[in-house]
Order: sequence, then C-alpha cells, then structure tokens
Amino acid sequence: MFDTIDNLFAPIALQLKFQPKECLFCKNNAKYFNNGRLENLGLNVYACHGCSAEYLYQDNGKLVMYSLYFFRDKKYKWAVTCSSRKSRIFEILDADCSDPTKQNFSLINEFYIDQDINPLNIKDILSEYLLWIFVNCAGQPWNLDMIRHFH
Repeated sequence: MFDTIDNLFAPIALQLKFQPKECLFCKNNAKYFNNGRLENLGLNVYACHGCSAEYLYQDNGKLVMYSLYFFRDKKYKWAVTCSSRKSRIFEILDADCSDPTKQNFSLINEFYIDQDINPLNIKDILSEYLLWIFVNCAGQPWNLDMIRHFH
C-alpha cells in the first residue's frame, strides 16, 4: 500500500502542516489560509483576525515574516521580516481584508526598526511614521537613508 516511509506519513504531515499556529500577540489560534502562489514558494499564510495579524511560515515551520494591519482613513499593512528586522509599510488597495491572500498593495516605505510593533501600539507608531514620511519625504522618492537617520 505505501512504498516508502515518507508516503506512509505524508497524510499526517499534511494535516500537521495546516494546524493553527499560535498568534504571537494574543496566543489564540491563527487560521491557515490557502495561497497557492506562496505555497509553491514553500510559504504558508496564517492570520489572527482578533489581532489583525498575518504570519508567513516556511514549510519547515520557521516564521519568516509577520504583518499587522491598521485601518484608518486608509488601510495599511506593516510587515516585518524576522531575520533582518526590515519593515515595510504598505497601503492596501482594493482589499478583501477577510482573506489575506487576495490583497493588492502599494509600498509606501521600507526601513529597519528596532522597536517591536504589536496590536496595541501600531496605531501610534504607524501614525508617527506616516507623519514623518509625509513631512520629510513629500515630493521626493522614498529615501531609506532619511528613514535610517530618523532612528
């Protein structure tokens, strides 16, 4: 019936792969979202609706990136790459926010940050960054050196 040990455990491994992951912020379960494009790259998307958080995990279970969403006059996504602490702020365009796999983004800026963002402080931190970007970069291409100087 099973020709290798891998084939024997494949159905179990597949079930475990898509088990909910613990949200870093509220400790509730983050739900798996099927995203064929990212899965082809070995990445799996999980989301916690209570925290407006999204997680990208590699197939081996390692967390690669997490994102927090913020809704004000516009919709924003703040993504942090875990290995480098590089942050990217996006404006979400034409988004179905209930499904993180169906979103269209416009990059506002990218930079490195030592400050931890979370659902409780994202409103204040994002507002400060957007104001700083607007005041210091208005009419100019986004300049990473300006952002680094700010920190």
